[in-house]
Formats: sequence, structure tokens, C-alpha cells
Amino acid sequence: MHVVPKELSSERALFRGDNLYIMEQLVKDGYKGKFDLIYFDGPFNSGMIFSMPNDELGVNLINPWDELAGVRHYLDSQLFMKDYLQRIQLARELLSETGLFVLQIYQKEGHYVKVMLDQEFGRHNFLAEIIWKMENNPRPFHSQFGLSHECLFVYSQTSNYLKKDELLLPSVWDDIGIYETLGDENTFYPSQKPEKLMERIIEMSTNEQALIGDFYCGSGSFLIAAEKLNRRWIASDNSQLAIKVTKARLANIGIAVEEHLVVDHFDNSLVLGDTYNKQSNIPFSLFELKELHTALGDKVKSINAIKFSNDIDLFTDTLITFNYTMPLIDDKGISEQEVVLVPRPKPRQENDVIYLDVQDPYRWILYQIQHVEFDKNTNQYLFDWDALQTKIQQLIDSIGNQWIDEIQHGAEYTVIKDVFGNYYSI
Repeated sequence: MHVVPKELSSERALFRGDNLYIMEQLVKDGYKGKFDLIYFDGPFNSGMIFSMPNDELGVNLINPWDELAGVRHYLDSQLFMKDYLQRIQLARELLSETGLFVLQIYQKEGHYVKVMLDQEFGRHNFLAEIIWKMENNPRPFHSQFGLSHECLFVYSQTSNYLKKDELLLPSVWDDIGIYETLGDENTFYPSQKPEKLMERIIEMSTNEQALIGDFYCGSGSFLIAAEKLNRRWIASDNSQLAIKVTKARLANIGIAVEEHLVVDHFDNSLVLGDTYNKQSNIPFSLFELKELHTALGDKVKSINAIKFSNDIDLFTDTLITFNYTMPLIDDKGISEQEVVLVPRPKPRQENDVIYLDVQDPYRWILYQIQHVEFDKNTNQYLFDWDALQTKIQQLIDSIGNQWIDEIQHGAEYTVIKDVFGNYYSI
């Protein structure tokens, strides 16, 4: 693996992608034992599908692989715990001897995660369980039993952690904002945390100029607090929307950040005939494409991958078809037992007008929108194929050929965002 752009700022760095690979790369690149605080506000495994609403189109958007993973984790908590443990172990590798780890979660999985953290860090390194009152009006949870708090578990790497004897914080925090009162901070990004909550976590754990990390950064509240408190930071999120919201919030306080990716080198073992098949959550990138072309010239005509970085469109030396590898979605539901290829739209420019060519509108829309709903009353997932067909036809009619939502002209190239939030370059 490889980081692009390669050089990280000593003050701040923002990554987009799967935090498993990002933290692995940071360990390899010399950040082992360098972080003074790592904060996880990761998946709660509540059963809810973490999709992004698009009010203009009237649909929720999600990558089918993420949707499928959310369903599988909820139906098999052990799988959720296994995937989360991998990331917790990497976070511990990155922590310094004096560093602290803070994980935020709610009660469905919280007790099980607490036991896992005891096993990973050692029960003797457990420092606190903090209750954050997140709502004034309880959310429905089980019949008459509501939910109005989340938990923060605090662990040290060793007994030599940073101690602030002048502080004595309560274990119940009901004075630092709730979801309902974000006010001017509100980006309307799901599960956005108040800046005051982030500030307290950072202040109780570190001193100025400490290196801190947030690998589920969401809307970027942790990073805004880090800037205000003069901390250095490295952060990531898997969502393009999260990165966009975070960069916009940072720009509002005068901070411009470069977006980094972890990418792969070309792997000749993935070549079969004139096809390159990549089955990894690391996106196929311009970096990998250039290495492929150097090694094989024009031999490869089709590249199939789970994810692509938008810079691949800048490579114009050869004609290659890019296809997303997706789980099968049909009238029986969504399944990874069989995969299908979905052509990636191709940007083009004619007479200063930019177009986005979508080869198969029906299939492209099918693989952009949410497919299952979680019924809180029965704790089951609902799949309505007929309703999906109706919605897809409505979208085909309303979108027509207007697939482009936003065009951003840069000094070297232009970035295009489609109506579903996917990015391209030209």
C-alpha cells in the first residue's frame, strides 16, 4: 500500500477510505506509538441503515456493500465485534505509552464492547465510563424503556498516562449539549456530535500540540475542536460526504486540508486475459492504473473493482472500461453470494460542455439507493422489490440526462459530482 499525496502535514492530515487500511499504513509509516489520544465514534450496530438522505431526489443513498455489511453485523453481533476489534487493535498500536483511547457507543453493544476493551487493554487500564446525556426527550428503545444517553469508555495504554490532578470530572455529562441543540454548528450530518463534547474529551486527555486521531470523523466536530485547542490531528472517514462536510467546516475557520488516500500498487496476479479484477476495499486509483499501464501497456481493457478513486478519469492514454463489482440485487433481496458488474459512468467534455455518460440508467440507480428498511418494532429488515422498481422508474423520469449535480473547476482539472454524490475528474 501507498499514501497519495505522499507527504503528510505535521499539523493535520485527512484521509478518505476504510480506516482499517489507513491505520495499517500509518503503523507502517512510522506512526506506531505516536498518538496521545484516539477517539472512536464508530458503528453502534443499532440495526439502522446508515444511509444519506437526498431530499431533492426523495431517496436515501448508500453503497450496497456498506448496506449489506450493516445488515450482516446486526444479524451476527460476533461478526460486528470481530471487525471492530481489528480496528481497536490498530488504534492501540498507534497509541503512545502515555496515550488514552476513548470509545463512544450506546447500550445495545456497549457492555460487550467494554468486555472486549478490557481484554485488549487490560482491566487495570480502564479509567472511566462516562454517560453523555444526548437527548432531553428519550428515544423509543424497548416498549416503555427509552434511550437518552451514550457511553464513553476511557482506557490508558499504560499506567503512565497523562494525569491532570487539577481536574475532577463527573461521570455524567449533561452540560455540554445534545443532538437536539446543535444550533449554528448543525451540518445535518447524521449523528453529528457537539463541539463542546469533543473539546472536553480532548482537554481531559491531552496537552497542547499533542497528536490526536479520529478515524470515524463524520462531520468533523472532533477536528474543529482540535484546531481550537491547538492539537495536531490525523483523521479519516469512509464517506465522501463526510469528507466534504469536514473540509467545508475546516474552511470556514480558515483551514485548508488536502485529502489523502491509501492506494495499492499494481498486482499482476489480478490480471486474467484482458481484465483486471480487484476485490479490495482499497480503491483502484490513478497511481495503480499508471503502474498497470507501464507493466502491460494496452493489454487490459476492463477493470473491475469495488471502489474507484475519481482521479482515474485523468488517465487518457488508453480506452479502458471501469466496472463496479456489486452484490446481486434482485427480487429475492441483496446477496453477496453472487456479484454483478455495474458500469461506472464516464465524464466527457465537448465544446466546453461537460457530460456524464451513464450506460445503464436503471442498473446505475438500483445500485445507488437504499434497498432495505429496519423495522424497530419487530427488529427485522424489510425488502420491497416492487416499491424499488417504482422508485427507480420515478428517478429515471425525473433525472433524464441531468446526471451532474455540481462542477468544480480547479487549476489543473475539473471535479464533477453526480446526483448521487459520486465524484469524477476531467
